[in-house]
Amino acid sequence: MAFLRRKEMEARATRLMESYGFSLDVREPLNRFSVAMQQIVAICRAIDLSAKVLILDEPTASLDTQEVEMLFTLMRQLRDQGVSLIFVTHFLDQVYEVSDRITVLRNGGFVGCRETRELPQIELVKMMLGRELETNALQRAGRTLLSEKPIAAFKDYGKKGTIAPFNLEVRPGEIVGLAGLLGSGRTETAEVIFGIKPADTGTALIKRQTPGAAFAASGLQPRDRLLPGRSQNRRDYCRGLRA
Repeated sequence: MAFLRRKEMEARATRLMESYGFSLDVREPLNRFSVAMQQIVAICRAIDLSAKVLILDEPTASLDTQEVEMLFTLMRQLRDQGVSLIFVTHFLDQVYEVSDRITVLRNGGFVGCRETRELPQIELVKMMLGRELETNALQRAGRTLLSEKPIAAFKDYGKKGTIAPFNLEVRPGEIVGLAGLLGSGRTETAEVIFGIKPADTGTALIKRQTPGAAFAASGLQPRDRLLPGRSQNRRDYCRGLRA
């Protein structure tokens, strides 16, 4: 009968992570760490298994700027150690920041492969589209949204100890962006708006109704789509929506 040498495994995992500049408690369940750290652990695990080629499929899709740089630092370390990396992404700036060569695919077919330093971004876009980019095309102006009545209105809305009271209006057909640095409360604001974390200050009207009645027709795509995004029952969510 074989037994796990847990202490030996933990020591080996700790040395592996520290060798790439990451300090974490390897005894903790992986789902307690950020998505970025989960990806880094997966990469380090592959390296520990002597992988020489790593294929990273959209690894930065749900990461913020600081987490992207943390991942890129690891990728550069691996490159310098002779590991080959295939970085699949649609973020052009990131392609130019970390890659040596760029391969373009379109409609499932190979278009071309060029040295990154020799490929202007406008040329890359042309290869991706299969045509010249029309930079001077005129577009008709959309309707004036300010004349529309808000479909959602939040006044002095917030949660003590989490989100300071804020005012926000959203009109039909309007895209409203919430931007901020890491730790500024972006995710928490979205959760308070959606009702996962019930607000304890201010008022909210969705389609002129209180949130409990109106949020049934709303949806939230969370930052970490793997765990909260796959919840099969909405009991906890609905509890929050009754606020």
